Amino acid sequence: MLSTYCDLLGFPKAATEQLTAVYRDLSARFDLPARFLAIRSLFLQAKGSEYLEMLQTLAEESGADRRTLDMLFLLWCAPALREAYEKRGISDTVFVDTLTDLRYKLLECYANYGVWGTFVTFWYRGFYRCERFALGRLQFERRHFKHPAYGHLLREGDAVLGCHIPSSGPLDPKAVINSLRQAYHFYQDVRRDGVLPVTCHSWLLYPPHRVLFGENTKAFYDLFDIVSQDASTDNADYWRIFNTPFSAQALAHAPEDTAMRRRFKQFLLAGNMMGSGYGLLLFDGERVLTRKE
Repeated sequence: MLSTYCDLLGFPKAATEQLTAVYRDLSARFDLPARFLAIRSLFLQAKGSEYLEMLQTLAEESGADRRTLDMLFLLWCAPALREAYEKRGISDTVFVDTLTDLRYKLLECYANYGVWGTFVTFWYRGFYRCERFALGRLQFERRHFKHPAYGHLLREGDAVLGCHIPSSGPLDPKAVINSLRQAYHFYQDVRRDGVLPVTCHSWLLYPPHRVLFGENTKAFYDLFDIVSQDASTDNADYWRIFNTPFSAQALAHAPEDTAMRRRFKQFLLAGNMMGSGYGLLLFDGERVLTRKE
């Protein structure tokens, strides 16, 4: 089962081999299905972090790397999630596209720590509770508007569609519009007067960052009306660019092998802080009404 899902999600061969070997070793020493089943029952609840404590306990008992163990747990839960999609009438294409986020996080974990696994297990609760879906290039979930008002269309707390940008490659403008079209039909209940309100909170929407981006990312930024922003004194998203947490020493030795890395390094060396923006776009099924020309 494990290798089947690794292959389905496009895991590198080296990752599949290591994950399979660790799973085999753990299965020989522990009643892994029983342990994972107990953890899953808490993982699928709306709140609480006890499942993380149980994963940590199992990691300490087994000697397995916690990040690898967490990935094994998520893969073990995949067949049940696939059944949940089928019961809801959601296509297997959406299932595979959605769960492929495991590969993106696997690669991020390896780039940051040299370990095949994941360090953001908390992020997956929304996926496994069937609350967050990948529709093409972007991921979406129902959210509530986090701003006092937006004209006469939205008030704070109104239903909107939140979008996320997985680290799966370039933000091709055509792929982004295709995702919005899919979301327009998938989330018909979120539309307001034929318009789909989509929000995004991301470092990609922080206004001072825009000049540092390439054309595709600038085009994505320009789809949104940025309604709020905040700087991050600890440069929390630094790792997304440089694959290591921020520190003055890390910045001094940060690589400059891409245009974005060069620009962000100079931006930070000049005393600027990274941040994030909260933006809203309005989509009528074909056009982004908030797009800046």
